[in-house]
Amino acid sequence: MILFDGLHENFRFIALETHSLVNATYEWMKNPTAAGHDRITARDDYVDNLKNTIENQCYALIGAGKNMRPDAISEIRGIQIGAVNLERIADNCINILGQVAHLKDPAVLENYNHAECFSVISNTIAGVAEAFENRSFADALAICRAEPELDRLFKIYFDRILAEMNSGGDSQTLLTILFIFRYFERMGDSLLNIGEALIFSILGQKIKIHQFEALRQNLEESGFDTSMADMDLEAILGTRSGCRVSRIEQGATEERRRDGIFKEGAIPKMRAEKAGLDRWADLAPGLAPRVISYRETGETAGMLIEFLPGHTFDEVLLNADEALLARATAALKSTTGAVWTATRTPEPPRIDYIEQIPARLKDVRKVYPHFMRPETAVGDARSASTQQLLDGCMEIQNALAPPFSVLIHGDFNLNNIVYNPDSNKVHYIDLHRSAYADYVQDMAVLIISHFRIPVFKTRMRRRLNAQIRTLYDFAATVAREWDDRTFESRMALALARSFYTSTRFELNEPFARAMFLRAHFLLERIASHAGSHCERGWEDFKLPEAALYY
Repeated sequence: MILFDGLHENFRFIALETHSLVNATYEWMKNPTAAGHDRITARDDYVDNLKNTIENQCYALIGAGKNMRPDAISEIRGIQIGAVNLERIADNCINILGQVAHLKDPAVLENYNHAECFSVISNTIAGVAEAFENRSFADALAICRAEPELDRLFKIYFDRILAEMNSGGDSQTLLTILFIFRYFERMGDSLLNIGEALIFSILGQKIKIHQFEALRQNLEESGFDTSMADMDLEAILGTRSGCRVSRIEQGATEERRRDGIFKEGAIPKMRAEKAGLDRWADLAPGLAPRVISYRETGETAGMLIEFLPGHTFDEVLLNADEALLARATAALKSTTGAVWTATRTPEPPRIDYIEQIPARLKDVRKVYPHFMRPETAVGDARSASTQQLLDGCMEIQNALAPPFSVLIHGDFNLNNIVYNPDSNKVHYIDLHRSAYADYVQDMAVLIISHFRIPVFKTRMRRRLNAQIRTLYDFAATVAREWDDRTFESRMALALARSFYTSTRFELNEPFARAMFLRAHFLLERIASHAGSHCERGWEDFKLPEAALYY
């Protein structure tokens, strides 16, 4: 425990006062009196004041601690969260007093065993202060487990009260009693928050109890031979897919260090990613991380995978010198080309670039509703609306499929590619969308992930543009070697798709508009070419490469 002058004492006081207030509320419900009500209300005011004092102390400590260690900040934040939720428990006790006042005869409460709920709450709060002082995982889990127990009790009385209402019971009385048990259930939510706050103060990362249990089970199955207290849990990736991704470091000597990545999320996505990792492990061992363990619990799944040392490609692009970037890019092209060659099959893939756009445009409209272009006309000249362009190009793309498929990454963004300069090897991560498809899809995503980096200094922008040119030339070379005669037209569609959908993540409006207009421009070129009835069809289409650069 890290000592902060007065903070831990105040936290112990708020835990003791809340515990006393819960017990006083239980005793008051046996014999409701005005004097008892006033004493409990006064005690609640004291809890409120303690909570405010603790919050002020926490903010002041963090604000003043310029060189404060991360574990100290985590402990302060955990205490602040714990104090807020203790105050909520006290408030719910006051809410119960208010509900009892609505009962025609408070003695009716004797027919419902609310003492069981009070017992769970009181016994749990009694150990809160000591749990925070000892920073005990076992105590944190015990606090968290009060919540499902109170949920279970609430369900029992909810079903009973509903049955009694259906049988003609006094609806006002029954609803009031239901509200009282609902406040017990809410106290359980607060206790869960307190337990998770303690876990956070120990690990230094926010993690839900079900995520913690999934992590613990995966670590046990994988053979990590250390306790949770010895683990260093570091959140390394904020995903848009709803998964939690954290790096796990074993607290051992460098010789015995064993690191992993823990991912937790919805079962369908996690199953898809595990299947993708297993597929890539069979195809190219070492290219993707190895699955160490996998468990499904309820509606979520947890997976521990191998940690691959190195840097994500966006880090290399923005921070490495020219020589290292050139090495990394050469390794990326070599690896990607080898994968395409090894997995190439003669079955044409389904092309669906345009179909992927409408659902994502809904999010674009939320940020930039004025980007959607209406149909306009000046004399005989007409400009198609955004929707008309999409409808027209959807029909066109069906004739553009290449004569082969390859296994693609499926989400080939810069931060899903890892480069290890020591081994000069490239690795793929986040493979839940991998499938046999058009190689152009991966290259378009990769190119736009370069373009959309919000860096506008001339020197860095030149580097980004040069990298885009290198990658485009690589893909074009593959197309020539494999006699892919619709490469440029499909690239235009795929780039338009990525330009459109990237705008929803960009709050710099001029930059977002530049991407949106490029998508329009590329689709207009496709539509114009389709309407020209050229003799050689799509082999004559030329991608306007200027659209790739900013």
